[in-house]
Amino acid sequence: MKERQIQIGRDKFYRFLRYYNLLVPKTKRHFITTNSKRQFYKYKNLVKDKAPTKPEQLLVSDITYIKIEKGHNYLALVTDAYSM
Repeated sequence: MKERQIQIGRDKFYRFLRYYNLLVPKTKRHFITTNSKRQFYKYKNLVKDKAPTKPEQLLVSDITYIKIEKGHNYLALVTDAYSM
């Protein structure tokens, strides 16, 4: 722009970008999380100090949310703790 001696302010530049649909749309800042303050019973961690000595003695799991175009999906993982 300097080579062509174009001077433009920030606001005018943004108006230009908006007019030609060149702005990146803002994403929603809404995150889906697990409600940890639920009414269900929370079980004790029975394997806190245990170390598996062979495969398939101890399986651990987790769940996460994956955002997709039309909402979200759940991903549940189950892993053998011996392989970790």
